[in-house]
Amino acid sequence: MASENKKVNNQKYNGPVQRFLQKIANIFVPLLPGIISAGLIMGLTNVINVAAKNAYNTVWWFAAIRSIGFVMFGYLAIYVGMNAAKEFGGTAVLGGIMGSIFITNPALPLLLKAEDKSAVILPFTGKPFAPGMGGLLASLFMGIIIAYLEKK
Repeated sequence: MASENKKVNNQKYNGPVQRFLQKIANIFVPLLPGIISAGLIMGLTNVINVAAKNAYNTVWWFAAIRSIGFVMFGYLAIYVGMNAAKEFGGTAVLGGIMGSIFITNPALPLLLKAEDKSAVILPFTGKPFAPGMGGLLASLFMGIIIAYLEKK
């Protein structure tokens, strides 16, 4: 009886929408410990910073802990791109590279040109390219697109 119920449920809940949502869950669930720990670190350091009236801003260990929280959030787009590409049948490294476009890092040469007249102009919008725009959803979509293009 249980095996029959399982077969009925598998047929009932195995549509294209459910399969797509399962793939999205497979992308984000492994990242939950990182998201939670980054949120806790950022939250605790912000509470300490406000309660101490910025007394710890110049202390090296406090700056290191805040940097860890910031980096965990800031570079999450790379892991989303990697997981998305892997989940949709592509190479994880290519998804990570596409995800890295959507992080804001002052070392990126295009950031230096964002306000300059030599900025890279996007063809669809006519606006200058701004790394960091789009966030996790853009990284997710690019991971899916890169997997699709790789399979073709």
